[in-house]
Formats: sequence, structure tokens, C-alpha cells
Amino acid sequence: MATIKYNNTLRVINRIVAYGCSYTFGSELADIDFIENAEAEKRNLGLAEFNRKYGHIITSPELIAKQQERVWPTLLANKLNVDVLNRAAGGTSLEPSVMTFRDDLFNKRIKKTDLVLLGITTLNRWLHIHPKKYNIINFVSSVIDENDPLHRAMVAVYDDFTLYTNHLTQLEHASTEALAHDSLFLGFPMTQDFKIMYTNKIGNNKSLEATYHNVLRMRTKRVMRNDHYKWDLDLTRFSTAGRLLGGNHWSTEVHEEFSNAIYQRIKL
Repeated sequence: MATIKYNNTLRVINRIVAYGCSYTFGSELADIDFIENAEAEKRNLGLAEFNRKYGHIITSPELIAKQQERVWPTLLANKLNVDVLNRAAGGTSLEPSVMTFRDDLFNKRIKKTDLVLLGITTLNRWLHIHPKKYNIINFVSSVIDENDPLHRAMVAVYDDFTLYTNHLTQLEHASTEALAHDSLFLGFPMTQDFKIMYTNKIGNNKSLEATYHNVLRMRTKRVMRNDHYKWDLDLTRFSTAGRLLGGNHWSTEVHEEFSNAIYQRIKL
């Protein structure tokens, strides 16, 4: 049990529940423990080929358990001396993270003494329905091989305002549900590009129809002012030379410093 500062109030928590993508799931943090010369292999093969070659290892319960010991939600939970449940998934987009959070709320898997953390994923990911797999939900992400035409398409739609509108909607949904259920909820961007998108792409774009542009700008400002989201504290703030792993995820040291920054923000 811990007492934290939560948006100008004091609240008691017993557990952290985390949602998000690979940065919150802990991808790569334990590869070196299970695969010899893992980092060199990734740089030599590329992450996509490395994952195909060692998929049976990197998806093993033993490796996942070890990597989640080193990821930022767990490190924060350790500092607060509370339990942790990591519901993140590597390669996922914001939409399924928020939907999983909302489903957990409605089915009462989240308790009043839980602190929910959302690692906010980049905009160039969306939910894709795979036409040939029995488990038809497939999360398309920007870590796909750059030679794959689908990856190039994802880069091309990065400035798509329909995609951006959906991104805003997911953030609004998460915040609204948290308020409705009196859930302790904080979201942190995993990268710095949100500030660039929010400020430059939306604020200065004159090609949109005027009314739509004004509404989008108003929604953007509202999300940026939302107390649930801590836009000034992103994971990449602590990314310095030598801390990048072979598949472009951040090292344990980055996760440690990020978790400590959050801890300093919420501790008594």
C-alpha cells in the first residue's frame, strides 16, 4: 500500500496496472539473458529477422517475466512497494490499449486502489484485421521490415488527419472513462513526436476545412491540458547515446530513470 500525490489530491494505491506497446511491455530488456550476443545479432539481422529466428525464445514465459522485471511500470511499483499487472503488448496501437483498459473497467478488473498507467503509442500504428489468420486481430506497427511495402505505407500516412483524429478520440475515451469510474489514471508519451504533431501539423495546417480545423485544434488543446496526460514527461527524454538496444528499444537504465522521474512526481 502506498499514498501518492494524484492531481492535487492524496490517494491510496495497492497496485499499478499498465497498458501500452512494447515500451511498456518491456521488449528487448531481457533478450541478452537468453540469447547469446543478442544485441549484435539484432544489428546484423535486423529486428524482424531476429524475431523470426528467435521467436520461440522471446515469447517464452521465462523471458517475458524477466523483461517485465526491468520495465518502467514494474520499477515504479517497486519504488512504491505495490503490486503490478502489465497489460501492455508489443507492437500494439493506442486503440487496443485503450479498449483493453475500458474493458477492464467495465468488467471490474480495475479496483479503486489501482493506479492505471498508459504508455501512449505513436500515431503511425492502427488496428489491422488480418484476412488470413484465424486470430484475425493483428496489430500493425512501425517496426515491420522497412522493405515491406506496408511499412512504407504506414510512414506515408503519418500526417493523415483521420488517423490523428482517431488518436485524439482514443485519448478522450480513456480520460472520460477514468473520470466516470473514478479511476486513478495517468498517461505518458513514449516518444517526443507528439509535441511536433500537435504543435506543427495541426496548429499550422491551412488545408483543412476551416470549421473542422478549428474543432481539431480545440480538441488538441483540450487533450494537451488534460491532467490525466503528462506530456512533459516522455520516455525518450532519458534516451542518451549508448542506451539504445539492437532493436531500437531503450535500455534498462532509461526505464529506471523514467520510472524515477514519475516517482518524484507522485511521491509524498
